[in-house]
Amino acid sequence: MRKGELGVQILKQWKTEPEKWLFRILLVVFIASMVPVLYLSRYGFPNCDDFTYGLETHRVWNATHSFGEVLKTALAVTKETWQLWQGTWFSIFLMTLTPGVFGEKWYFLTTLLMAGMLGGSICVLMHTVFFRYISRAKENRYLRGICTLTVLFLTFQTFVSPVLALYWYNGSLHYVFMEAVLFFCSVCAALPGNIGTEIKENPLDDPFCRSVRTVRRGEPVDRLTVGDPDRTADGMGVFPEKEKPFLVFVSACLQSGRFCV
Repeated sequence: MRKGELGVQILKQWKTEPEKWLFRILLVVFIASMVPVLYLSRYGFPNCDDFTYGLETHRVWNATHSFGEVLKTALAVTKETWQLWQGTWFSIFLMTLTPGVFGEKWYFLTTLLMAGMLGGSICVLMHTVFFRYISRAKENRYLRGICTLTVLFLTFQTFVSPVLALYWYNGSLHYVFMEAVLFFCSVCAALPGNIGTEIKENPLDDPFCRSVRTVRRGEPVDRLTVGDPDRTADGMGVFPEKEKPFLVFVSACLQSGRFCV
């Protein structure tokens, strides 16, 4: 096929399927924009609270090279921190397992982990929102992809502090990573069998929206005792009894970290 004919064919496809080609262009742009972000990870190194929470696990790793012993030490540090400093036990546990614990050469994994978690959670959240609430996007996967890539690009290119968001394990995990957990759990809470999939006339009454409002509030677990209107998350008994175990689990995980929402 000649170049001129190829150009004409591409132009025709652009006119008939503009979303498809726009998606491809945005995908290339986003991937290109992430190359320098990921490349800079090679210059990352432990600092600040990475040493505070990773000191003991690093010592144990150097002494034993046993993952089991490292995990036991991580649990011990988490327990001590929970008793003496703060109660964010889940994120604290993960902080003790910074890649730098196993050698500074592995610290570059911080950027890959944070970017992967945040990007993946945004993709899942965007898919859920568009698939559930926007009929045109539900029928057109390229339109969903365009919107998702736009949000991803803006997210990764407009961080107030890229260093803290992607290159510092301790700070990024406590906020960016746990934000991604919030997105994933909010979507999981709306899966069939947990809260339901029906869409209410009032969007704010939709199960997905209720699940997001619940986990964002970070209510104590004992207030999610479903069946008692005075002790439910909304005080109105909005969740049926069968949903209690999953929502308690979600709340327990989410409130163990801090969120920048």
